[in-house]
Amino acid sequence: GTPFMINSSAAADCYVTGSVPTQISYTFVEGQYTFMMHRFDQSALTTVGALGDAIGVCSSISEWAGTTWNTASNLPAPFGWTPNYAVSPGMPYMVNATGDATWPTVRSFNSNSRKKTQNSVKK
Repeated sequence: GTPFMINSSAAADCYVTGSVPTQISYTFVEGQYTFMMHRFDQSALTTVGALGDAIGVCSSISEWAGTTWNTASNLPAPFGWTPNYAVSPGMPYMVNATGDATWPTVRSFNSNSRKKTQNSVKK
């Protein structure tokens, strides 16, 4: 599950053999950058804003865009994630953590478990 970023000086094909792990989780530590691969089972998160909101403890997410970093920052309302570019499962991203967390949590693996957990909290 470790993402690798390889800067190739020429066009090249890359092949990965074997099974692709789907239950990878990432530990974010406040004040540190974490490289992560966008999980295949989180394919509903199609923008950097949706990915950042799902992670919950980050102020920016960057992707390598050929010769430079493309960085989106989470700005105060009403701006939100700017620019809110598209993200793709299987691609590597660099996340700037604003707190300690593990993503995804067990609750975020499916929406049904999230609803059950939220509904079971007593007020």
